[in-house]
This record gives sequence, structure tokens and C-alpha cells, in this order.
Amino acid sequence: MVVNMHVGIIGTKYLMESLSATGHSDIALQLAENTDYPSWGYMIRNTIEPATTLWELWDSPAEGPGMNSRNHIMFGSVGNWFYKSLGGILQTETSIGFNEIVIDPFIVCY
Repeated sequence: MVVNMHVGIIGTKYLMESLSATGHSDIALQLAENTDYPSWGYMIRNTIEPATTLWELWDSPAEGPGMNSRNHIMFGSVGNWFYKSLGGILQTETSIGFNEIVIDPFIVCY
């Protein structure tokens, strides 16, 4: 099943963490794994110019070489979700600058 999002740039920042925090990590994971255009997975798996970073625009390959930036992560808030939810890399409540961490993934991948 392909899950598409329609939340805009502001909603993107909160979507993934909100899904995980409310017990819908499966949907967040489907969004992260989606390779249909436009998606984070499409950025990586497209045949035109596979990404090594998250792009500024969903349609970067269509814009050609002169487009804005392919290393300015406008939709990159998913990266935070990767660390916190998939990786479970969190800091303790008393930690300053991640000097004490907890590894506790929200999602179990099979």
C-alpha cells in the first residue's frame, strides 16, 4: 500500500513524529519507504540523479542542473525522525548536548 501525504512544508516537520507518538509508526514507515514521485525514497532511487542528500524541492530532477539546491533540505525534517524513531537515539532528560544518550527505537523493522 502506498501512503501519500498532503500536509505542506510546515506539516511535514511534525507529521512523522506525530504519527509515531500516536501509535501509527507503521504509516510513518510507509511514508519513509515510499519511492513513488514525489517522496523521500524517490530522491534516492530515481534514475535521473540519485540523491546523496535530501533535496530542497520534491521535483529537483525536473528542474535540471540549474535548479536551486540539492543539498538544502527543505523537506529534510524526516532526518530527525530517522534518528529519533528508527534509530531511537535520544538524550536523557538531564543530558546537555547529548552527553548522555538512550537507544530506544520506537519502531521495530522486520
